[in-house]
Amino acid sequence: MIDANLNRLREGLRVIEDTVRFVYNDGDKTLVLKEFRHTLGEFARELPGGQAALLRARDSAGDIGAMLNTQSEMTRLTCGEILTANFKRAQESARVLEEYAKMFSSAHAAEIKKIRFALYQLERECNPVPGGAAGKEGFSMAELKVLFHVNEPERWPRALVNIGNFIKDVGQGNAKIEVVANGAAVTSYVAGDKLNQEMAGMADLGVKFVACRNALRMHSLEENTLPSFVAVVPAGITEIAKKQAEGYAYIKP
Repeated sequence: MIDANLNRLREGLRVIEDTVRFVYNDGDKTLVLKEFRHTLGEFARELPGGQAALLRARDSAGDIGAMLNTQSEMTRLTCGEILTANFKRAQESARVLEEYAKMFSSAHAAEIKKIRFALYQLERECNPVPGGAAGKEGFSMAELKVLFHVNEPERWPRALVNIGNFIKDVGQGNAKIEVVANGAAVTSYVAGDKLNQEMAGMADLGVKFVACRNALRMHSLEENTLPSFVAVVPAGITEIAKKQAEGYAYIKP
């Protein structure tokens, strides 16, 4: 039980930390979360028997709850949903650890309690209000930068749904959104179908659509046949790397 909840807590903290780091670009909160993970590492080492005892007690194959998932657990549409789910996961696991730590160390139980209450506060600070505004101590949604990568035509419908949900969640104009298409996905730019109409509507909302020149050549497509809302870059993979270096969160639907 201690091993399972330590893993859940550390995994939840890692998801929160990476979201705060790469999506919200908040160095202070990233450092706080990193320190929490280090504290948990010390906690594991100082348990009776240490990390070795935890590994000996682990029975992932025999855990009756390992493969039990609700439908909502398998669906995440926005960064906000991911953050909320992992804050709850971490807080609940911290509570279990706090209670069982009392059996052998009140000091360790107190440390876990501090982490739990700090997570409650961080959740409030990280959770923007609907419509794109942010709480007084929260993040500015304008800091959000997201890159969607589409490399197969059949991925476009899911990508556009994801983008629409993202805009709905954070509010129009409150994030920088770029869609990079390479591979066969560039052919959908010239299909002239309903997808193109959806793309044009999203472009009007500020979404930037990009096509890879290498992919266009590979599929014998002329740049002048592309819709006016599509920009062309020399190489899609290079554009993706540049945007990630600029702090864009990478999403591949």
